[in-house]
Amino acid sequence: MTGLSISVEWNSYARNRKALRVTQPHGIQRSSYFLSLPFRYGVPLTICSGILHWLLSESVFLVYPTTYNCAGDIYIGGPTKQPYLGFSFIAIVTTIAMGAMFIFILVPLGWFQRLDSLMPLAGSDSRAIASACFRPDEDVNAHIMPVQYGALPKIRDDSDEPQHCSFTTATDVELPQENRVYV
Repeated sequence: MTGLSISVEWNSYARNRKALRVTQPHGIQRSSYFLSLPFRYGVPLTICSGILHWLLSESVFLVYPTTYNCAGDIYIGGPTKQPYLGFSFIAIVTTIAMGAMFIFILVPLGWFQRLDSLMPLAGSDSRAIASACFRPDEDVNAHIMPVQYGALPKIRDDSDEPQHCSFTTATDVELPQENRVYV
């Protein structure tokens, strides 16, 4: 889910000009997400994960039996120190059902989420992120201004050099085109 959220936000920079999301924001920069996810995903996932872990802990557990005699006193000769493994059938079935529900909800979220720009997927690959951050020399304050990802215009129209794609504050950035070579 975190990877999907990162990909959706990364991809949105090709369509809209936005401020960067950083750990310690300055100026108009945005702060990073708590739990690395937007609250609409993070809170339900945290709650469901907590319930799933609690159900799992209720499914299988250790039992330390104590043996009593007819008078209600602890029977000394009985197995008072040996633990036994106990289980709850209802908790096991509920854990399996909730885990399956988790999967049946999360898989379609990822399956039907379409990334509609031609921005290369980077996820958390630092090499892909670094290559997208090579800004033009004249783009001095790109780190504190709203940026957009796209193909920068060629310096000379007659050159055969491929265009460069990066994050920039330039207003004449365009979406990358299919079947074109970019640096």
